[in-house]
Amino acid sequence: MIGQRIACQAAQNESVRILMSMTGIDYFSAMVIASEIGDIHRFDTPSRLVSWAGLCPSVHQSGSSLYMGRMKQGNKKVNWILTQAAQTSARTDERMKQFYQRVVRRYRHSIAITHVANKMIIIIWHMLTNRTLYNERKQNLYDAKLKRMQSAVR
Repeated sequence: MIGQRIACQAAQNESVRILMSMTGIDYFSAMVIASEIGDIHRFDTPSRLVSWAGLCPSVHQSGSSLYMGRMKQGNKKVNWILTQAAQTSARTDERMKQFYQRVVRRYRHSIAITHVANKMIIIIWHMLTNRTLYNERKQNLYDAKLKRMQSAVR
């Protein structure tokens, strides 16, 4: 019942369709992201969206000393859902997989996944601002997601 209502609202939301084109994001996670972000134009740069979502480290700087601290406190729902999507994306999306492998050589897995989630939200900002689909999308997977969303509505 509730899943059907979420799918119905997701089917009517253009931002959800745009977000679903990204690997790792289905209609439920796209609905959470779209509803939490709201109007994308309130974030004038991708870095503001990244900071709002809490996907960037705090910086402590004094003179020539620089220390990157813990992740900033941001929107917990978007942070969580993007971290989950990044897990899938790092395994299945070729672009994100290469990025993940580059980062995991230097850092541990959890930090590399956070880097992937950071990259994903920057891409999301561009997708929602320009109203374009994800360039690296797998069209057959995207069509299957749309079909699954439509079947949940019925």
